[in-house]
Amino acid sequence: QERRAENGFALVDDVDPQKQAHDFRWGEVQKTMYIFLNKPKSSFGARIWASVDIFVILCSVINLVVESYGNKNRNPGDTNTPYFFVDATCVTFFTVDIILRCLVAPDIRNFFKKPLNWFDFLAIMPF
Repeated sequence: QERRAENGFALVDDVDPQKQAHDFRWGEVQKTMYIFLNKPKSSFGARIWASVDIFVILCSVINLVVESYGNKNRNPGDTNTPYFFVDATCVTFFTVDIILRCLVAPDIRNFFKKPLNWFDFLAIMPF
């Protein structure tokens, strides 16, 4: 039977329900980080992380829209603009996020089988 928190959601949904902390490569630390990064309702800190993640996504999208309507006379490769700084900050956050989620995933093969993880990976590649 799948372990569930008091609010009813599965704490580790893409892992064998019988998998215990000792089955994770780094034990309880990895399991705790996995839940923190992938289950926003698991703790207050996880909610904050998920909220920051959404905020960074919104900043990235707004930056892209504003930059595309910005000064048409600027050099596209110019790294001395606020747009570049915002984009670099967002991509850095996304890179750290996907690396952390990959490191704490209980099963690397299952991690790479999920399409959303591929979208996350492809989103940081052009930078």
